[in-house]
Amino acid sequence: MYLEINKEIGMATLKHDENVVGTLKFDTCYSTEEQSNENISAIMFKSNDLYKKITVKDFLKKLLITLWEEGEGFSGKRPFGNSEWKYDMYAELIKRGIIEGRLDKYENKYIEELDEKVADKFVIDFIKKL
Repeated sequence: MYLEINKEIGMATLKHDENVVGTLKFDTCYSTEEQSNENISAIMFKSNDLYKKITVKDFLKKLLITLWEEGEGFSGKRPFGNSEWKYDMYAELIKRGIIEGRLDKYENKYIEELDEKVADKFVIDFIKKL
């Protein structure tokens, strides 16, 4: 199995021998070298808790502001009302190949497989570079 990526048309094709196994349409593709904080900061995703599309940078800022404002009343489990608040961002990072994982094959937005420790480490390392 191998993956063909065509940045010009925004399409990734998974092939086995010469047979197409699956395809994925994307808006932006960054190579590992291009995954700068600026590129990752600008990635948009839909936050179900905030009821809007938001950048990674603005989401993390909103999270920190909420922590600061709520102080000891801050809910780490449900800072924006839902206990799965991290997964909206993780799904977008998986789609773009920035972190490893697998999304559902029907809607391509629900996480089926993710090493959460690795994903958390990626986000923490990203935050430290801000």
